[in-house]
Amino acid sequence: MNLYKNDTFFRRNSFLLIIAAWLLTFAFIINTYLNGSSSPNAAQKDIQKNINKQQRAIDTFCLDSALINNIVEGKYNEVELQRQVEKKYFIFFYKIDEPGKPIPVFWNTQVIEPDSILIHSPNGISFQKLVNGWYVINQRTFRSSNGAYYKTIFLIPVKWNYYIENKYLHNSFVAEGNIEKTYDISISPTSHVIKDEKGEPLFYLHQLSNP
Repeated sequence: MNLYKNDTFFRRNSFLLIIAAWLLTFAFIINTYLNGSSSPNAAQKDIQKNINKQQRAIDTFCLDSALINNIVEGKYNEVELQRQVEKKYFIFFYKIDEPGKPIPVFWNTQVIEPDSILIHSPNGISFQKLVNGWYVINQRTFRSSNGAYYKTIFLIPVKWNYYIENKYLHNSFVAEGNIEKTYDISISPTSHVIKDEKGEPLFYLHQLSNP
């Protein structure tokens, strides 16, 4: 008799039990989001995936010599300019004149500008903190169809890091939001390494607190 009553109870209230289960699930999801409690492995994966995606996009861009020639020679229209502005990485072209002084000829952002130390640093991939955050930096030299040499600097933003925060400027990771109170960037090795597209270490994640 008791078994029958229990069965009847569950059948009559199955809808309420389902609703309760969904509410618990939503509460868990919301709590996870608000507390930035992404696991270290998940944060590591998302950040590295975003960086590698932008690195591959830069590789593809650099293979398009016709586009690059048009950019450095100013032979592009508003549509093409908008395409470059909408990219998730920043592009800077500098013409190298005879004395070796780079002259800026193109850029797709006003968010950041490479300083003189960066402009005169050697080609290659590096990870540096600039005035407003941490970037993966890719520097190359390009020779245009007219024989002129250009220095190209690509900046992939990883984490914004402002001296003063406000409602418009917020220190946060680009690839995954709301984890800045739990994780930070570390140059010293930790168990959570972020690698470039070739598998070389760029930097590490440091866990500030347990989720």
